[in-house]
Amino acid sequence: MPLLGLSLIERVILSAREAGIEEFVVVLGYQGKLLSEKLGEGKNYGINLHYVYNSQYSLGNGTSVLAAKKVLENEERFLLLMADHIVDPEVLKEFSFQKDKDDSLLLVDKDLERVWDLEEATKVWVEDSYIRDIGKKIPRYNGVDCGIFLCTPLIFLALENSRARGEYSLNAGIKELAKQRKLKFYPIKEAFWVDVDTWEALKFTRKKLLKSLISDRDGMVSRVLNRRISTQITRFLIKTKLTPDQVSFLSLITGLFSAFSFGLAFPVFGGVLAQLSSVLDGVDGEIARLKFLRSKYGAFLEAMLDRYVDALIILGITYASYQALPKLEVWILGFFALMGAPFSMLAKEKYEALTGKPYLPYKYDGWFRYLPAGRDGRLFLIMIGGILKQLVATLAVIAVVTQVLTIYRLYSVRKLLKE
Repeated sequence: MPLLGLSLIERVILSAREAGIEEFVVVLGYQGKLLSEKLGEGKNYGINLHYVYNSQYSLGNGTSVLAAKKVLENEERFLLLMADHIVDPEVLKEFSFQKDKDDSLLLVDKDLERVWDLEEATKVWVEDSYIRDIGKKIPRYNGVDCGIFLCTPLIFLALENSRARGEYSLNAGIKELAKQRKLKFYPIKEAFWVDVDTWEALKFTRKKLLKSLISDRDGMVSRVLNRRISTQITRFLIKTKLTPDQVSFLSLITGLFSAFSFGLAFPVFGGVLAQLSSVLDGVDGEIARLKFLRSKYGAFLEAMLDRYVDALIILGITYASYQALPKLEVWILGFFALMGAPFSMLAKEKYEALTGKPYLPYKYDGWFRYLPAGRDGRLFLIMIGGILKQLVATLAVIAVVTQVLTIYRLYSVRKLLKE
């Protein structure tokens, strides 16, 4: 079942890989051959993947866990995931490396109001850090099972005991652990998760994943305008084989056409293309995040291509402005605009390199965060200037806002480093 360019099980596996998991066991049953042909040996995902077949899959999901006993019974602990539960990889990272090695852990959401389809969810009763009861119809509950367990081999004994009583569900084995006070809970807090059981849940998950692409580090123009457009483009392109790096080059080509359009005295066309380049600049990162294709080189390549685009567009505007108004002052404005353009990114990257922490404009820039000095703001100004055919004024505004923000950040970072 596809979800933004990946099948559900691929998204589960890659989320776990993002959290540092490299060894996987997939239990096959119904349509098992279809799954094994889809996933292969795991090399395409950068993991080691093993298969176990469960001939009794129709009896209950507890039999699927028991089928993996011969592979996992000598492990100290292992992560048990449902193939249709989508969760934030950062949660898996925290959850997978908990130090409590004596008990199993269950990921629990205690915020019942935000749970998708609460009626069908598996409820839990939590008390004193332990799971006391679990099931879909338990009389009282104060949390919901997220379907993610950090198990010890005791889970196999618990499932064998419940099977001996004629109970074949995973919940039956979990109840057995709960009675023995061998199952603790771990809160998921504010992180995103959903059990994708229905078309409605699939649509909800798609919407949440697209919304998660909006970052606190985005500029105002990006949050208000660009992301609304880029996520829709991403939603379409993610079904194709286009890679993030290819989209970065597409953004570069669009920016080059913008620069040439300004230079050839087509400012309206140049302004629109500049804004389109800005939107596409968000698409490459969105595809990388949704398909788990982020890489350090990809981020480096994007940053370098962006600098080329910025410089050439400003050069095109300066040249066109000088053709219309042949004065030295035009080149001076172009120089300051060109010099100030990379400072917004440079200041943030240098701060992160020095401190290991991201520079958050909404937190550290005060009222100056509303200046359109970031890349999204500058390209938006260029679009407006191109449409209104006010190129000299555009250069002047970019020169002023970038220099003002740079001077403020010199003060802001100095203050932060002293704290």
